[in-house]
Amino acid sequence: MTFPEVCGWLAGALTMCSMLPQAARVWRYRHDPHSLLSLSVPAAAGRLLTMCLWLTYTAVVGAVPLMIANLALVATCAMVLVVLVRARRLHRLQLATGLA
Repeated sequence: MTFPEVCGWLAGALTMCSMLPQAARVWRYRHDPHSLLSLSVPAAAGRLLTMCLWLTYTAVVGAVPLMIANLALVATCAMVLVVLVRARRLHRLQLATGLA
């Protein structure tokens, strides 16, 4: 394995590790929308867009280690965004029905 490949695998792993705490929190509190209100939907959408662009770039240049890492990150960011959007909808519904 070459030095650039090692750097790619390491960068991908560290980026994924940096995303895991927020993904774990979102997943743990996915049924409690009030606990997720402090997290930003636009930031999650921006992170997902960024990861999609990085995935596209790595696919075009053929950087397999980063492509694999970015694919996992796209899936993680998509899960976070979907859960946050659903939590906001549930919270609005609870407010409208007086259940909040």
